[in-house]
Amino acid sequence: MSNRPTAEEIDKARELALLEILRDIVCNNRDDLKLSSMTLKSLYVSTTDAVIDDINNDIRKIKLLLKQSEANLSKERSNENELSYVLHCRGYTEKFSILKGTAKPELGVLLKKYVQKIEKLLFEIGKK
Repeated sequence: MSNRPTAEEIDKARELALLEILRDIVCNNRDDLKLSSMTLKSLYVSTTDAVIDDINNDIRKIKLLLKQSEANLSKERSNENELSYVLHCRGYTEKFSILKGTAKPELGVLLKKYVQKIEKLLFEIGKK
């Protein structure tokens, strides 16, 4: 087996980076919700917490998968247009960047997946 990271490991590292960005965004939105005076604030905060829990679960799974592959991801640097990462894997280093402009639609798709999961659960509860 080559020491180079596989395409799957690089994809998982990129997914991990995106999920960590998404978690930060959702956490910031939750903090804003907590400061609001909306009538349904507690519902929105609880729902947001559930989304964060799901994201954290997926982050843990990917980190475990990478650890089993003797790989770990670290953030290298960032600027207003991109975030740079380094994947250390079996003694090999793979660098990649995520362009913020490119990440926005991907983050939207990821968030939609988590929100739809919560919506489905709420719908099922409402049917009972």
